[in-house]
Amino acid sequence: MRTQLAHPLKQFILPALVLFVLLLYTYARFFAIPYLGFQYSTNGEVSDVFTSEASSALSVGDMLQEVNGVTYSEYRGRIDKPWFKGLHPGDVLELQVSANGDLREVQLLVAGFNMPEFWGRLINTWWLSYVFWFAGTIIYFHVRPQDVRWQLLMVFCYLTAVWLMAGSVSRTAVFFSSQLFRMGIWLCLPVYLHLHWNFPRPFPRLPWLAWAGLYAVGIGFAGLQAFNLVDQDAFAYALFVAVVGSLLMLVVRFFASRGERREVGLLLSAFAVALLPSMLLGFATAQADLPLLSAGSVFSLAACPGAYLYVVYRRQLGGMELRANRLISVYLFLLLLFTSTLILVSLLAPQLENPQDIAIAILATGLLVTLFNIFVFERFQRFVERKFLNIPMPPEGLQQRFANLISTSFTRQHLGQTLMEQVLPALLIRQSALLHFDARNPEGKLIYSQSVSPQQMPDAETQQELINSGSHQLGWVQIAIPVKAGSETVGLWLLGRKDPDDYYSYSELGLLHSLADQMAIALVNIQQADSLRALYQRDIDQQEESRTYLARELHDEVLTGIDRMAMLAREGDWQALALHHQVLSDGVRRLIYRLRPAMLDFGLYRALVELTDEFASRMNGRVQISLMLPESQVMFDGHVAEHAYRIVQQAVDNALEHGKPESINISGELRADAIDLLVEDDGSGFDAHGTSLPELLATKHYGLAGMNERAAVIGAYLYIVSKPGEGTQIRLVWPST
Repeated sequence: MRTQLAHPLKQFILPALVLFVLLLYTYARFFAIPYLGFQYSTNGEVSDVFTSEASSALSVGDMLQEVNGVTYSEYRGRIDKPWFKGLHPGDVLELQVSANGDLREVQLLVAGFNMPEFWGRLINTWWLSYVFWFAGTIIYFHVRPQDVRWQLLMVFCYLTAVWLMAGSVSRTAVFFSSQLFRMGIWLCLPVYLHLHWNFPRPFPRLPWLAWAGLYAVGIGFAGLQAFNLVDQDAFAYALFVAVVGSLLMLVVRFFASRGERREVGLLLSAFAVALLPSMLLGFATAQADLPLLSAGSVFSLAACPGAYLYVVYRRQLGGMELRANRLISVYLFLLLLFTSTLILVSLLAPQLENPQDIAIAILATGLLVTLFNIFVFERFQRFVERKFLNIPMPPEGLQQRFANLISTSFTRQHLGQTLMEQVLPALLIRQSALLHFDARNPEGKLIYSQSVSPQQMPDAETQQELINSGSHQLGWVQIAIPVKAGSETVGLWLLGRKDPDDYYSYSELGLLHSLADQMAIALVNIQQADSLRALYQRDIDQQEESRTYLARELHDEVLTGIDRMAMLAREGDWQALALHHQVLSDGVRRLIYRLRPAMLDFGLYRALVELTDEFASRMNGRVQISLMLPESQVMFDGHVAEHAYRIVQQAVDNALEHGKPESINISGELRADAIDLLVEDDGSGFDAHGTSLPELLATKHYGLAGMNERAAVIGAYLYIVSKPGEGTQIRLVWPST
């Protein structure tokens, strides 16, 4: 039992030790440091006066030259020597103060605890240390894997927490705070640079000697600073190099690596958010002379640890990621609102001279804040999601929005563009591809690819493995989703790299499968639209072909025949004229017959008899064409007879043109309530797999497609049975009901 408890307790040593340091200096800040009645900065300038006794002796801007016999130069020469030490309430302070070149002696009693000075200590930057400690502790216990980035992030947060807290009391040198503050910043120099070299993703590897040398510099100067062997302000150079170097590396990442742009942009935005309010409030405070308002600027500094924590912890949020995104938007909005309100108050406060003016100002400010919240927040949230989080369409309601967008997608190109520009960025997917399957090729046709080269695309065999089992042999594929319409697979959606750590949460997987179902419907609609366009084009082509044929026949046969008859009439060759008249009449009848068989007016049976005779006459015995159909006098309504006739005609034409048969037989029966016709040949046949209308159009079998189309128009069924070398059977079945 002792061994089982020892291991968990070890895990708490580091965060507990850092927390102890923070609590120690928090105690010192409020209880161990004497309450003097005034506040001074590190250069000895009086920055604030809290009590009436102090205000009678000191003014803001006075320079402290000596305190109880210790000069300012002696104080600045030794960072471990406090200026105010061992003082108790009521003790006398012997001060030398200079103002505008005049030096004066001042005696002042130590004020002891007072509320104005307590509030001055409370409203400051010390609490930011706990924000960094909290972020570091979350990283320490919950972020995985525990690699170099994990270690550097944790140390980054803990070191920043320590030097921020020690720095808030360093001018008093309490509990060695001045040494710890400077040492912490020197140690931050290698840690900050090493972290941003590896975060969010590592730059090219440097020799270990380079990092060892940098850490040796940081540790060495930290030791020298602790023993006061270098200038006590030397730490400022380390802080400058650490911060500016880190920012430069982030800027380089932002422009050089598109894959990291979202995370790096968020970190850079956090720095801007942290610094901009401080500068604005500092300017406004200086103009309005309201020093306590400057402490409000620290509210924005919490953006830094929050941004690092969000970037590293986002992959583990799962379904909570949307809430985290909204928290970022809410925080930034509150920050903007808070800063604007403080600036407004700092500018208006000097003009408020009576309680009535103050009440009006409070009501007006409340009204402005309410209106700002109502009319600006939603737009601001969309701006943050679009610019900072790189989310053009928020995941909430994505499925409904996608359905609306693809309802007008009539091409595969538009569908792919919608996915790449609207859906994938919202889910932070940076690598993907969509394949579409049709009758022409068992290998999927690429609709779009995102950060995937042609060499990385799977072959037909691998595609089938992905569809059937979900297993794959592609290094970049993380998720493979078959796109199915019913039992038919119409596509395959391949998903790869995803920011920040290639992690797909359970809720995201459910959303992706729902989007794939919508894509299946879109692909079927696109295929049907393609079929309609192909049919429309085929009808246009047929019309043009018919017009061309008619014009050629009229010119070559009819017009030439008329001219020939006129010539024979002038010559008086009446026998030749009668013979040529008969030839011309037969040609015109054939032309009329091609446009619409006149025998259809006497019933479908008679039209089929004439059609058989026409084909038999044309083939002149080379192919045996027979009609085995019981005689029928049935007259069919509408275009039923015409479409049935054209289907049989096209079937015989196809057999003669492509099958090279020895015999063709037309059989079946014609009843008032049904048509059943079968066209058989013993020709070469073909592979009849995939003879639906879309598949026939896709493979450019326009003759068979036209037969399918005519059958569909009259509500009939068309069955095609054929194999290579075994002939062809085409059956038309029309029920009147």
